[in-house]
Amino acid sequence: MASAPLPHPLLLADIGGTNARFAVVATPSDPPGPLLRLATREFADAGSAVAHAITHFGITPGTLIFASAGPREGNQIELTNADWIVDMATLTAHFQCDGVLFNDFEALALSLPFLGADALTPIGPWNPVPTGVRVAVGPGTGLGVAALVDAGGRYLPLSSEGAHVGFGPLSREEERLFRQVERVEGRITAEVLLSGPGLARLHTARMVLQDRRDLNRDAAAVTAAALADPKGDAAETVRLFLVLLARFAGDLAITFRAEGGVFIGGGIAPRLLPLLDPQAFRMNFEAKAPVSGLVQKCPTAVIQAEAALIGMAAYGAEPERFLIPDVRRTA
Repeated sequence: MASAPLPHPLLLADIGGTNARFAVVATPSDPPGPLLRLATREFADAGSAVAHAITHFGITPGTLIFASAGPREGNQIELTNADWIVDMATLTAHFQCDGVLFNDFEALALSLPFLGADALTPIGPWNPVPTGVRVAVGPGTGLGVAALVDAGGRYLPLSSEGAHVGFGPLSREEERLFRQVERVEGRITAEVLLSGPGLARLHTARMVLQDRRDLNRDAAAVTAAALADPKGDAAETVRLFLVLLARFAGDLAITFRAEGGVFIGGGIAPRLLPLLDPQAFRMNFEAKAPVSGLVQKCPTAVIQAEAALIGMAAYGAEPERFLIPDVRRTA
C-alpha cells in the first residue's frame, strides 16, 4: 500500500521516566540514526530536551514523532514516573514542524511487524501467526502494555494501562511475601512488582521475611548482584521476578489471544536474560487452566532493540499502513 511519508527528517523520541532516547531518520528509506540518550531529570521540561537534541543532531526537523510513558490525552501525555508534560501541539508550534504523539508501548507495538531475527531472543519455539494479534509488555521505570491488531493488512495499535491491574499471590509462600511488599497508593498492581522499583520491592520483601539486611536496594544493584552471583539472594529475587513476569505475560496472551506473539520489551528484561530459564518461563506463561491450550499457541520473545524508535520510523515512512486518525497529527 503506497502512502506519502510524513515530512522528513524525523526527530524520534522515546521518553521514559529515567531516560529520553532521541534519533533521526533522514529519509523514509533510512533506519533510525545514532542514538542520543538523555537523563530525563537533567532537563526541566520536554521542550528543553528537544532543543538540546536538535542542536546535537544539527537538523531542522520536518516531523517530531514522540512516544512517552503515560496515558495519552489528545496530544498530551503527563509522564507517570517523571515531572514532564509532553504537549505535542506546543512543541510543534515552537519548533515549526509537524508532530505525532504515542504512548511509549503503543509505539513499541508499531514496531512488532518490522523486527528482524537479530532484534529478538525467542523464549521457547518461535512460530507466530503472521496475522495474529501481537502484544508488547515490558518492565522499566514502570510497566508498559500494548497490543497490535492486523486489520486486513493495516496495523491498529491498542494502548493500555494494563500495568495497573491488581496482581495477587498463587501460593501460601507468595501470600507471606506479598504481605511484606511495599504497596503503592494502597494497592499491589502488576507495575508495583514488575518494574525497576518492583524488583527492588521484591528483594526487600524477601530479605524481610528472612530477617536479613541487604544493601542492594535498587533495581540496578539487585541486577548487578544477581549477574555476579547466580546462586545468591539477588539472583533468587530475579528468578521470582521472571516467574511473575511470565504469569502476567500469559494473562495478556489470553486477554488478547495473542497468536502473533507476546514480546517482552523495556529496559530490564534484556539484562536478565542470563538468568532466564526458558522452560520455567513457558511453564508459568502457559499455566492458565482452563484455557492453557490457547496460551500454548502464543510464542514469546525478548526484544533486543530500540523497538519504539523502529516503530515510529515505520509509521513516519508509511503512515497509511497504520490505522491512526489524522487528528493525532499536529502542525
